[in-house]
Amino acid sequence: MRESDIIQLFFPDADTRRLDDCAALHVADSGQFQLHTTDSMVAGTHFRLDWSSPADLALKLVHCNLSDILSSGGQARSAFLNLGLPTGIPEDFIVEFARTLVAELERYSIDLAGGDTFRAPALFLSLHMIGCVHPLLQAAQPRGIERRGGQPGDFLYLTGTVGRSLAGLQLLEQMSSRQMGATSSVEGGLEREVHLANTNTAESHAENGLASHCRLQSQLAGLIQSQLSSAEQGCVQHHLQPRCRYDLFADLIGRYKIHAMMDISDGLFPDAHRLAAAADLCLDMQLEKIPVAECARTLLQPDDWIFSGEELELLFLSPANIAHPDIHCIGRATNQEQSGVRWFREHQPIIPASGRAFTHF
Repeated sequence: MRESDIIQLFFPDADTRRLDDCAALHVADSGQFQLHTTDSMVAGTHFRLDWSSPADLALKLVHCNLSDILSSGGQARSAFLNLGLPTGIPEDFIVEFARTLVAELERYSIDLAGGDTFRAPALFLSLHMIGCVHPLLQAAQPRGIERRGGQPGDFLYLTGTVGRSLAGLQLLEQMSSRQMGATSSVEGGLEREVHLANTNTAESHAENGLASHCRLQSQLAGLIQSQLSSAEQGCVQHHLQPRCRYDLFADLIGRYKIHAMMDISDGLFPDAHRLAAAADLCLDMQLEKIPVAECARTLLQPDDWIFSGEELELLFLSPANIAHPDIHCIGRATNQEQSGVRWFREHQPIIPASGRAFTHF
């Protein structure tokens, strides 16, 4: 089953194409709405422990959730942390994760209100973030900015650039292979010693496995710093620590009317289709106008950047003619018989080069 099919099972009477980055829940007797979102990360699915430091994971967890609140037109206020810890995880790993997470929440004035901790077969991290609709939007858009609000004639805008996260992923894969090739004999001998010394307990296996992953992550970080250019290091950092567009948000909603918005979490290609479906519109997208990070143009195949996920840039529809160095008009909404995205290059219709965004199922 596809992820969308699974979600539909839990909302049988809803049009799940119109679900937003956040759920807007009415607060009784206040006339206002709270915004709720949650994101989870599991080792082996969303991250690798031989690539990601505890600080990387804490920052990614905060910003993926905060980005959802921003794209819904909100201000984050509080958060709840669910933390599943495997046997043998080093104490200093937990300490660094906690210190970074608390500091980053405090940076954005978000209260850590509670949560749950438990033992798990793999490291499990989940944050539930709660916010309110920004005061600048409460009168005209009391539920915040919804994906369904787009209108024919709206301009389609994208903040920042795309491609860095996928380029960073490919660099990590290359550097990890190079690292393992250079140290295979040493690591192989070490793992054999660990196995022979700890044949009696599964907990010892888990503990030594986690320690090995943490050691490899530290070695990989040094390799990246010594062998990659500053631009390439920036791509790797963006993949490991994606940052939301908090820096643009207040100015954006304060100066311009935003009809619909979402963040780029799965890639521009699938997310643009979601935005079009939610508003029942057709989005005409000009590929040559998509802002692509220079390192991505060098490292990726042509057009692969539209499948780069976890960019956390903002994709939005607005009637305004926006002139801003970090906000780019990449298309326009039209009213066609069928919703979706039509891709053009130099005004000629095309089908983008083959690529595939990440899917869980």
